[in-house]
Amino acid sequence: MRVFQYRKHEGNLYPTVPIQLIHCGKTILTDALIDSGSNINIFRSEYAELLGIPIERGKKTSLKGIAGELECFIHKINAKVAESEFEYEIAFSKKLN
Repeated sequence: MRVFQYRKHEGNLYPTVPIQLIHCGKTILTDALIDSGSNINIFRSEYAELLGIPIERGKKTSLKGIAGELECFIHKINAKVAESEFEYEIAFSKKLN
C-alpha cells in the first residue's frame, strides 16, 4: 500500500498525489487533489499548453461542482501515478484557479 501526503494550501490541508502528465514526449510533474466525489480530473489550461495540447480541440463540456459550473475541454492523455502509467481523460479549464 502506498501512502500519500496532505499538502497545505492557504492554511488548509488537502490530500494530494504526485502525478506525471505525459503527452507527445513532454512530461509535467505536479500534485493532484484527491477528490473521491469527482468523475474526472481537472487541470488548469496552462498544463495543456506546456504539453502542446490545443485545448479547444478537446471535447467541450461544462462540469458542475460545489463551486459552480466550469467550462472545460476533455483530452485523452497518459498519466503516471507511483509506478502505474495509464491513458485516461483529463479536463482542462481556462477558468480554474
